[in-house]
This record gives sequence, structure tokens and C-alpha cells, in this order.
Amino acid sequence: MYEYPGPLLARVSKFWAMWIAFTGRQHIVYKGLHERYGPFVRTGEYCLNFETVVDSDLESRTERAID
Repeated sequence: MYEYPGPLLARVSKFWAMWIAFTGRQHIVYKGLHERYGPFVRTGEYCLNFETVVDSDLESRTERAID
């Protein structure tokens, strides 16, 4: 996880994420983080935030469509 950039406080504490969620500005903060750090941002000790939405069921739906 060390190779992914993000705010220092977010990398070492869950309090940062809790505070951002509490303020109700989570979407605004994450947008700013992606503008600064790129498409993958470390937002916790073991948490990554992705800039785009990933459809976890996409692969299985694609396989069914091909069959």
C-alpha cells in the first residue's frame, strides 16, 4: 500500500476518514484528492479510493454474454 499516494494523516489513522464523512463533504474532499494525487488515492491504512466506478460483476456478465 505504500506505493499509493494520499494525505499523511489518512495513511496512519482512521480518524481522518471518520471526520471527512462526519462533515458531509466526503465527495468534495475525494474529488480534490484525485485532482492532486491521481486516479488511486490511499485514504486509510488499508484503504484505496478509486476515481472511477468499478463494476465488480462486469466480468461474469461479459462471460455469460459470450456463451
